[in-house]
Amino acid sequence: MNKNIVVVYGSGASYASGYKVRIIKEKDGKYFDQAIAPPTDQKFFIEIEDEFLKEEYYALWMFKNSFFGPNSSVGMEEVWTALDLNHKHITLNTYDWDKETSEYITLIEKKEVADKYPRSDKDNPKFKLTGDCGRDFRRLIYNVYSRYEMSGEQDCFSRLHEALKSSTNFIGYITFNFDCYLEHSLNNRQFKFKYINANSNTKSIKSLLDGGVPIIKLHGSLSWEEKCDKPHYEIIQHAFSLQVKPEYQSDSTWFQPAIIPPTIFKQEINDDSRRRDPLTQIILQQWRAAITILQEADIIIFVGYSFPASDFHAKRIFQISNMIRRKNGKQSMQILDCIGPKNDEKEEKRKLLKSIFGCDTKIITVRGSDKLLKSKELQELLSN
Repeated sequence: MNKNIVVVYGSGASYASGYKVRIIKEKDGKYFDQAIAPPTDQKFFIEIEDEFLKEEYYALWMFKNSFFGPNSSVGMEEVWTALDLNHKHITLNTYDWDKETSEYITLIEKKEVADKYPRSDKDNPKFKLTGDCGRDFRRLIYNVYSRYEMSGEQDCFSRLHEALKSSTNFIGYITFNFDCYLEHSLNNRQFKFKYINANSNTKSIKSLLDGGVPIIKLHGSLSWEEKCDKPHYEIIQHAFSLQVKPEYQSDSTWFQPAIIPPTIFKQEINDDSRRRDPLTQIILQQWRAAITILQEADIIIFVGYSFPASDFHAKRIFQISNMIRRKNGKQSMQILDCIGPKNDEKEEKRKLLKSIFGCDTKIITVRGSDKLLKSKELQELLSN
């Protein structure tokens, strides 16, 4: 009998996929367009250089350099987590960011800095700096990851999918990425996939598999739109080819990609008061569907996912699904973990996976997405 397989993609998968994004680089005061692999968390603010960040996303640059220090080496998730925490604590009044916000507003008034969002936070000016920083962040995420192209070197998403669909009972993708490269690669193969929506029956594996293989996006997608035109507010799941460019006309009229930060808080899905919020509902549906899919998985293939220490929520869904499997008397999962080619923490990762899935879990490690597709480990797993 074929074993059920689920593939879990992290940012390392997009980085090694063969897709390229176009970003602006600065050299000797001149800016030029360059194609690079989609940056991962730790490389994000290395690729997005400080001078360009200051020029185009001043609020984000100001917060990052104020909080972490000039030219700091810090990852995207850490900056976004720090922003979330500090923005919330303006209300909680542990530190109000008043001096920094006043400085920022003064620079705008003197026209030394452009006000990219002139009608935002007009009624709550104390939130202007951190609010603009959040808007900058989403605009930057869109500008970095939405302008993609296939390099022609490899298409790891399509190639892995072809291997899976011809060899086993493949039941779904789970991805932590905002980008739409997976959908693009599968569409080129005329493959029928579907998104999980607010009306999906996430408790039923049969329902989740009806009409196409699900792509479960735990942090949302650049192709999903969060739209506010008060009193109306909604989430629209567009096709992957229509990515949502953020636009902030005022505090009552704006739209942006329906994504949540990959941070420790995830207040969008952890604040009880938001449970009727459309964004909360659509994201929670992804996490519910993931638990249902994972408890049916006999094999999980992780590609480029590192289980960041800050993401307790992600770790929890794997632990919950594994707990349900044990209670139902199912055998331990098999794990094929595809890590980066230069990853020297193989044993630490194995210990982490064992702590999540159990000491008796069989864990196979392969280095590099390109090697995964040709590996005897993958072939043996699919032939069992």
